[in-house]
Amino acid sequence: MKLLYFLILLFIVNVWTVDVLLKYKEEVIITNKLIKQAFKRNGVEDNKSVRERPGITDYCTGEDSAQQSNGLEVVIKAIVWKEKFSTGEMNRMFAIPVAVTSSPLKRINEYKKHETTMQKEIKDELDLSTPEVTKEDLKNLTWEQLRIKRRRLIRKALRSILSQALDNDKIKVTPNTTRHKRSKLSGTSGKDKTVLLDKKDGDCYRSTWPLEIMCRFIALYSSSLYETDYLLDLTFEKNTCYITNYHSVPESFSYKKFNGIWHQVGMDPDVPLQPLEEQLDYGPRVVRPKKIT
Repeated sequence: MKLLYFLILLFIVNVWTVDVLLKYKEEVIITNKLIKQAFKRNGVEDNKSVRERPGITDYCTGEDSAQQSNGLEVVIKAIVWKEKFSTGEMNRMFAIPVAVTSSPLKRINEYKKHETTMQKEIKDELDLSTPEVTKEDLKNLTWEQLRIKRRRLIRKALRSILSQALDNDKIKVTPNTTRHKRSKLSGTSGKDKTVLLDKKDGDCYRSTWPLEIMCRFIALYSSSLYETDYLLDLTFEKNTCYITNYHSVPESFSYKKFNGIWHQVGMDPDVPLQPLEEQLDYGPRVVRPKKIT
């Protein structure tokens, strides 16, 4: 009888697990469909609350300069700039965990919450409705397919966002532009400052983004290149950003600004290794520690 009870219990647990996974998969498919809709929507302006933050103002006019992006870029920027979620939480919202089917039920329920949170952010930002999930979707789409499709779109959006941010750092200066003043950006370490140049001869530029915001975007982009369930970013003085991604090589890497340009740095944070702009397609450079002699 004990064996029978055990088999019945095992059957119930298996059925329950399959049901939980199926419901989670349905939420994943809904999120993926919303991400695809957002990605295909072009000509969307940044959220007003994002444009009003430091690093978004156009100092030629003193007004907010809304950038035209696709809907997914706008959603991601809004999520990051809200500073409502940790980098780890955003990573789990943007990506599907690698080992879903072998995860404990409690963890799967946590994953499900990240999906519904991501759905709400997209729907609220772009005024989209919840898409339908068919039986064919649940049957035909594998976890690997769902993960790859989402990762591909999120990576494209994050790459574009980082490119915009790096372009913002390229301040245009003409020979007639002489007067300037320094202004601390709120929300930065106190060392991350931008030069505000007076408008002359139609020059126009946008200020740099705060250190913490850039660090989050760099970390999230690294996860789109190297999937990980553990992602951490820390900011230090001297405009240095330290990132840990257990599935990248190296696992930890740092970035710092030199003359307004972001570079990866190695063991010595004052020595630039490679510009971030050159790493957008391949990720951080491998830095081997020096041998102790």
